[in-house]
Amino acid sequence: MKKYSVLTFVFGNYESIREPKTVDPNCEYVLVTDKEMPVDTKWTVKRIPSYLNAADGFTKSFYVRYHPFEFVTTDTCVVMDGSIQINKSLWPIVHDFMISNKDACFSINCTVQNSYSEFKYWMQHRNYPAKQARKSVLFMRALGYQPSYKGTIEATFKICRNTPITTALNTIVYSSLEKLGGSKLRVERLDQTILSAIVCTKFKHMSVYPVSRQIYQSSYMTWCKHHSNSCYTKDKATVNKLYWHNLPCPVHIFS
Repeated sequence: MKKYSVLTFVFGNYESIREPKTVDPNCEYVLVTDKEMPVDTKWTVKRIPSYLNAADGFTKSFYVRYHPFEFVTTDTCVVMDGSIQINKSLWPIVHDFMISNKDACFSINCTVQNSYSEFKYWMQHRNYPAKQARKSVLFMRALGYQPSYKGTIEATFKICRNTPITTALNTIVYSSLEKLGGSKLRVERLDQTILSAIVCTKFKHMSVYPVSRQIYQSSYMTWCKHHSNSCYTKDKATVNKLYWHNLPCPVHIFS
């Protein structure tokens, strides 16, 4: 049996599929996609549940992100966006996480001023509705989480164990995204803010192995631009967000 799994997902034309440059024989590489794949792909290809065939790309992607052990066979799984290129074995990273005995590894995004600024960025650049932002903020406040708290958890990369606590977290996050989105076929799009709020309120007892985005801007992995092999450098990956997040935040939008 393999020691660990890498799970990624690509749906529609949002992202290119990137083959691992190096394959670790102790790793299971799983890709969930609706695309046809060449027979010589290094990925084990799996499909989304059929009831989600009519769902949008965010919903399909988030289903995989928050149900990783439906798709892999090991009890330790690296879950990453399709925008990440694997350059070599991730075992040194996974091994460090495993011997830490932590429940999960999350990338902490310290470049984000707070959740308000994350919503603002998405409204200005990703056609995210202000009405949906207000709905999410009210949900977060009801949990006892203030969106003005510094930083968020990034959803681009994580490592998790197949344990009751991570299963419970994934279940609560995904059901919350369904509730906020209003449909099983169109869930809330800005999942990292909801994940952050739930971890910091309902899962304070969870032990977390924290990393930064530099882990997927390293010799192990490359964070690529959409539909390109061109990578974000550390500066280019943060400068635009840093600019927008440092602007005054219109908190009244969410009142």
